[in-house]
Amino acid sequence: MLHIITSSLFLVLLASTNVGAADHQHMSHDVVQTADVAKTMQWTNGEVKRVDHKKGKVTLHHAEIVNVMPAMTMAYRLKDTAMLKSLHAGDKVSFVLEKQGDAYLVTHISLVK
Repeated sequence: MLHIITSSLFLVLLASTNVGAADHQHMSHDVVQTADVAKTMQWTNGEVKRVDHKKGKVTLHHAEIVNVMPAMTMAYRLKDTAMLKSLHAGDKVSFVLEKQGDAYLVTHISLVK
């Protein structure tokens, strides 16, 4: 009888250890995914070509964004349209894009001197 109780206790401990390991593996996977997302959020240099206050967009000519898109000129929406107030055609900027659905959104932008 003692052997059965000891075996049962061992199985319960073993099962709880495996659950903990599975949780640890899941947590590690989440950390890797978060690190991958951070890598995609890179600062890119560009030049403001146009500011459209009505549509809340800025047209930027920018360098290649590695693993995202080639160098191009494109209009982007801004996460905070208040950022448009400090931008003018010809400004040199550095910015961060974030993918939202099929489009990209400027989440950060700053003037480069």
